[in-house]
Amino acid sequence: MSSLTPNKRGFTLIEVLLIVALLGIMGTAAISSYLDSTATFTFFERYQSVIASIRSARSDAVNIKQVYAKVGEDTVLTKPDYFGVSFVKNEKGFEIKVFADVGTKAFELDDGDTVERVVGISDPYSMEIENNKNQKLEWPLLLFYETETGNMLSYSKGNLLDYSGNKYLSIKFSDSKKLLEKYIVVFQVSGLAEEFLTDPKL
Repeated sequence: MSSLTPNKRGFTLIEVLLIVALLGIMGTAAISSYLDSTATFTFFERYQSVIASIRSARSDAVNIKQVYAKVGEDTVLTKPDYFGVSFVKNEKGFEIKVFADVGTKAFELDDGDTVERVVGISDPYSMEIENNKNQKLEWPLLLFYETETGNMLSYSKGNLLDYSGNKYLSIKFSDSKKLLEKYIVVFQVSGLAEEFLTDPKL
């Protein structure tokens, strides 16, 4: 009596190659998706660090924060007249400093001022500023918040910006490689900083 053996069939070479190709496509898609989501997360993280710098300076002013400052040889606790945010463009990108204006020169960031926070923005991120009339403004940008009121004065390239022509400042924050962009709108007088997804036309 002859025994029947089951027909044992393995994978053909073509089937193996198809599975490998399919796994490669799925892996590439997963890596690409991961890299895109990581780039998007980093973009929004850097964007939030910029708007947080502006908001923290205004918050310090409204809350009448006291800071330590050098007076002669002594370091004393004092109430600044203004808290400021400095945006400087350099060869590496941008340097943002939040500071208390307690130095010898009012409405400037000098060596006597107390720097509380520094944020660096570099490639692939960039920033542009313009006013409500879509006029391009120049760096450096300095924002000064009056202690107690939070009212703001702004300077573009050392020039005080008037309220009539500059009802708000728009900072475009973009990622050149991923074509991501978002806006920060800083309203004159009140100094409130708001997030915008598109170019504001107020």
